[in-house]
Amino acid sequence: MMQHHNYSLTELENMIPWEREIYIGLLMQYLKEERAPELYDVCELYIKGAEVKNFYDNPKEYLVELGQYLTEIGSCGFATLFFNQAITDNPLNDYAYISKSSCFEGEKKAELLHKAVSINPNNDLAYSALGMYYLEEDESQKGIKYLKKSA
Repeated sequence: MMQHHNYSLTELENMIPWEREIYIGLLMQYLKEERAPELYDVCELYIKGAEVKNFYDNPKEYLVELGQYLTEIGSCGFATLFFNQAITDNPLNDYAYISKSSCFEGEKKAELLHKAVSINPNNDLAYSALGMYYLEEDESQKGIKYLKKSA
């Protein structure tokens, strides 16, 4: 959806409330009609502030799960809103930082992954993602170092 409207992540994060409300409405319509009708109901529950305990053992988990699904279908802009809310709800949610990193490239991606490692030094997924990041950045020594930590 972000690609359809040519929004950047920065533009989405800097939207004033009424602009974001319009964007969310457009995204909900898009999800309902074209991409993910099965996700629409859960998104609608979140936006209305309803309890979602019926969907997850830990109601806070759904924010990251919805963000990941939206990332998979190419809507990183909206996914980032879910990741940000998960981080606001629990600033020590290393999983949310790792998931959010998939919406970024370059130093911002590395920053988010390093934050996840600082929260949970035993997170193999964060080390693996950092290793792959540094390999892609042609920093093979760093990449191998982090991949070894993930093993």
